[in-house]
Amino acid sequence: MEKLILILVFCWTSLSFGFQESVEKFDKANAAYNNAKYERAAELYNSIIENGQTSVDVYFNLGNAYLKQNKLADAIYAYEKALAVKPNAEFVYQNLAHAQTLTIDQFSEVKLSDFQRFINRLNRVLSIDQWAYLVVFFAILMCFSFVVYLIKGNSKIKRTGFISFVVFLLLASLSFWQANRLSESFQTKDYAILFDEEIEAYDEPNQRSEAAVILHEGTKMELLSKFNDYREVRLPDGAVVWMRNANFKEI
Repeated sequence: MEKLILILVFCWTSLSFGFQESVEKFDKANAAYNNAKYERAAELYNSIIENGQTSVDVYFNLGNAYLKQNKLADAIYAYEKALAVKPNAEFVYQNLAHAQTLTIDQFSEVKLSDFQRFINRLNRVLSIDQWAYLVVFFAILMCFSFVVYLIKGNSKIKRTGFISFVVFLLLASLSFWQANRLSESFQTKDYAILFDEEIEAYDEPNQRSEAAVILHEGTKMELLSKFNDYREVRLPDGAVVWMRNANFKEI
């Protein structure tokens, strides 16, 4: 028992020390950024990430530090990682949109239906974990409402309890559906940021195929299939092309 307590105390102390160290690095990184020492700031932000202390603020500030150095691919990648942590961070979207306007490749937007635009807005409201927390929260309220319905003798209160039970059941179901849908979306689709300054993309995965388009750093793409040294990707405008030995980072 004493050995278990010592282990728990050691683990807690180690975690607390690691967190405190990350806070100190974050403050130093912010100070370096404010003093226009952007390379040093980026090093410190990356050090925090390597230690596993990730957050939307760390990725966001890292993106800003890279943007100040005109490292577009690194900046866009950091902003995308920030949105993976917090999908509804509007301030991140604003800086990401600005960074994307600085890239060489500009793609026409794919036309979406009103329903798809609604779904995209819904995706930005909460993260998967936050939707999951809502499921638990509504499930607790649902159980409480059901207990009220069972134990109360007053018909008006019983009716209120039953209606509340149905409402919370619907909300819990909706939250579960959204959390599950987002989870499946992340599992079935892999996105990446291109880091090559310039690379040719082809219609087919062979050396006889002529270049269909030339892509540049900072382009976001959906990763599809592989064939030898070639990688099939879908571009933001919906076009599907193949790249050979491309340098990219998965989000």
